[in-house]
Amino acid sequence: LICSMIVFLLTQLHHLYTGLHKFEALRVVPVYQSFFIVFGITGGLIFFHEYRTMSWMDLIMYYVGIAILLVGVVLLVRQRAKSGADDEPLLEEAEDGGYASIEGGTAKDV
Repeated sequence: LICSMIVFLLTQLHHLYTGLHKFEALRVVPVYQSFFIVFGITGGLIFFHEYRTMSWMDLIMYYVGIAILLVGVVLLVRQRAKSGADDEPLLEEAEDGGYASIEGGTAKDV
């Protein structure tokens, strides 16, 4: 069990790092956190056998909560994409091999 937790933790951190390397944090973190919450709640339901004592209303509200969470993340990511914020890089490569901000200062000044 401990070995599985370590493997899943390292895999999770690898995917988070890869996502943050390729995309803005405002796109990656809400998706990451949402899936963390959904899988954490679902894992608790399964591990503690809470699904056995859930009423129909509890079950419906569980799925409604997941749907609201996922719709909110989709709307957030789409709104961010429509604003065009991802079209402009935050840093661009400078002549000296370092990075410069869009305003022209070096990364050391940023």
